[in-house]
Amino acid sequence: TYTTRKESYPKAQLSKHGIVGDYNHYRTIALDNTLDRAVSILTEDVLDICKNSGYGEIQDGDLGENLCLDGFRYDSFQIGSRCCIGRDGIILEITEPIVACANLCKLQFINRESSSPKERIQKCTEFIDF
Repeated sequence: TYTTRKESYPKAQLSKHGIVGDYNHYRTIALDNTLDRAVSILTEDVLDICKNSGYGEIQDGDLGENLCLDGFRYDSFQIGSRCCIGRDGIILEITEPIVACANLCKLQFINRESSSPKERIQKCTEFIDF
């Protein structure tokens, strides 16, 4: 089953097209390989909020992020702002806010086999709206 889940690695190689080896179907097909969505960023404070709001099983990579940044706060990212990351001082520009994808509903902690279809839809809707 396809999900947004990405494996977590301690480091990544970036190019102007994003993380080397990553594939984002929506960006590639629907947005004609736009560079405006080359890297998906999540901050540790958002991950902590999820963990403390009933989604304790969430892990790095579950939300499809390419980078999970510690030392940055979500509210410090504004469209047009830039941040410098890594030893090489790579500069990333924030071009748009991330929007939750319906594929998140396929994550195991949301879509439990033991749940009824109605419960799965409710849990998915709550998570997407979160």
